[in-house]
Amino acid sequence: MMKPLDNQGLEGLPLKLLITSLVIALSIPAMNGAVCYLSYSKDLSIALGIAEDIRGAATSAFIGGPGNVRNVEIDLPAGCPASIMVGAAPEDPFGQLIEVMWKGEVAATVELCDPCFRIVTSQGVRLEIGGSTALRLACLDLGDELVVGLEVI
Repeated sequence: MMKPLDNQGLEGLPLKLLITSLVIALSIPAMNGAVCYLSYSKDLSIALGIAEDIRGAATSAFIGGPGNVRNVEIDLPAGCPASIMVGAAPEDPFGQLIEVMWKGEVAATVELCDPCFRIVTSQGVRLEIGGSTALRLACLDLGDELVVGLEVI
């Protein structure tokens, strides 16, 4: 006696393969988004930590009074699209902000308050800092106010 052919198994295989490939195709964008967000979150948290280090060093120099100096090492990973904007001209109110930039856009802001003071640069412009570098922060007496001077060393 011969067995009948298993037509359902033969017909069901292409359907199973189609459903499997459809599930995989629909999962790829979600997984790609999760991986991209993980990279964004990691790099942004590193840059925000560096901004907090700059704020801590600047606050320490400011509280110490004129002549006090603090140095900060900055080391953003190679290829990281984050950077840090800091400093301003002496009369510019943006000197009270340290901005964490992501691909040219402000992603986070660290405010210099309690005590409130400003970070100024000798060039009178905001500096965009990225990669590996070192900063020198020194408390300066401008006559009518104390500020923290910033220079890249």
